[in-house]
Amino acid sequence: MRTSLVLQGPVSTVFFAALDHYLAVFDDVVISGYHADLRWYAEHWPRLNDPRIQLVLSSNQVPQGINNHGNAWYQHHTTAAGIRASSGEFVVKARMDERYSNMQAVVAQLQRQPRKFHTLNLYFRKDGELKFHVSDHLYGGHRDLMLRASETVVRWCGQREDIARLYPQSAWSECMLGMAMVLARGEIPDPTRSSTQIINSVGIIPIQDLQPFEFTSATERLRYTDIDSIIACRSVGPGMTNWLYRTTEEYMDA
Repeated sequence: MRTSLVLQGPVSTVFFAALDHYLAVFDDVVISGYHADLRWYAEHWPRLNDPRIQLVLSSNQVPQGINNHGNAWYQHHTTAAGIRASSGEFVVKARMDERYSNMQAVVAQLQRQPRKFHTLNLYFRKDGELKFHVSDHLYGGHRDLMLRASETVVRWCGQREDIARLYPQSAWSECMLGMAMVLARGEIPDPTRSSTQIINSVGIIPIQDLQPFEFTSATERLRYTDIDSIIACRSVGPGMTNWLYRTTEEYMDA
């Protein structure tokens, strides 16, 4: 099963520590960034100069009429560009400012359930807290589904007010992605059936299985490097440890 990795997001050298691992697991790696960062890529090209690595650069100018709240357009504009350049039947999307080990576990999960999306459990929200809220830091699926979902979010960023009237939770970019995942698999997102739709569409990648890792929380200005640090930093919030379930069903029932 040919599988590609798309690295997207803010330029960072964090993923360098995992690059050899990524190249050993994935058939190709696509780094999808912005023309504005060309000098950074030129400076670090000696580390990236490998025939299995492809660099794709896009504009970082948000088009007129696009609502980029939560950086949804930035993320999915570059994710879609990276997916289009990938060669795999399946694609995993990760961030440049993060790194993960044991990516073999992610690929194995895609093989076991190839018609589903699969996302991290960290920042995956319980249905009772926020419907359709998946984790968007690391996720994967069949290439066609992945591209369809990202292109849907990009399109919705130009229709944000109309979408918000139908789905108030779409103010959250993660919820937009969750709804786009459901739609990519052929269902119209329905908040009254969100639990069933997410269970049918999305599987969980336990971050516990990807240690050691570096996970970035931009909103909280925190960087998690192990499970203990996640629980220590987040235990003061509501239900933090519940966000580390291993199955989608547990999130929907919680």
